[in-house]
Amino acid sequence: MKIWLSKNSEISLREQLTRQIILAIVSGDLKANDKLPSIREIALRHKIHANTASAAYRWLEQNGWVSLRVGSGVYVREVSRIQIDETAKLIVNDLDKEILSFLAQARNTGANNFQIKSRLNFWLAKKSPKNIVIVEPNENLSCIFAHELAENLDLPISIAKSVKNLPKNSLIVSLSDNFQTNSFVKIQLNSVRQSLIGKVKPHQTDLIGIASHWEKFLLWSQTILAAVGIAEENLVIRKADEKNWLKGLNSCRFVIADSLTATKLKLKDVRVFRLISDESLKEINKLLV
Repeated sequence: MKIWLSKNSEISLREQLTRQIILAIVSGDLKANDKLPSIREIALRHKIHANTASAAYRWLEQNGWVSLRVGSGVYVREVSRIQIDETAKLIVNDLDKEILSFLAQARNTGANNFQIKSRLNFWLAKKSPKNIVIVEPNENLSCIFAHELAENLDLPISIAKSVKNLPKNSLIVSLSDNFQTNSFVKIQLNSVRQSLIGKVKPHQTDLIGIASHWEKFLLWSQTILAAVGIAEENLVIRKADEKNWLKGLNSCRFVIADSLTATKLKLKDVRVFRLISDESLKEINKLLV
């Protein structure tokens, strides 16, 4: 069975995991005595904490869906027809509520039944993207995007400079362009200023480091720090693809870095700033369903 976990969903990862396994059992995709992936396998494959996978399996075991066989693994239990039928009814009821809510919203926009049905058929027939392609002229920015998406998604991610000869069923993401395709997300960036709200304000004499592979990140951060009274001479600015870029950063009170650059910093206080906004991640996840 395929499992899709969204780290940006309002539903917890544990609940996403339990729901999908129950759906697979109810639909017959998983049958009695089928072996499930190990806790370690799920954690590694989906980049989640092992405790999350463990909690999901424990809940499923307590509620009679799986059994833990010591030294062997986790297996689907023989579930009664009554339990399957009752669960199926609950799933259908929840689905009906979602469909009715969608229809009400669609009709409020002025769409008629024929238009709604036509678009529903289009999206139901459409295959989900099997990979993500970042289309950006700036290679450094593309690499940062790729790193952030890999932290949140379990799909192959590649980088391209144009939309020519892309793999089939690709979801295109880009900051700088709009592509006329239903499988495209224009990335919105997080606000550097917003990311600093609630943080301890640095003293005006503190040395503050800024490190990134992307030049605009350095300029943004420098501008924001200047706005809160940090003089230019108190900034240690390093472009991460230049020689000896780490020099001097260990003398800083803290270092602001993009998520990719942060992986190369072995310092006590690195404040990671992720470029892709939560709204863009949610939009990407919707197109992957």
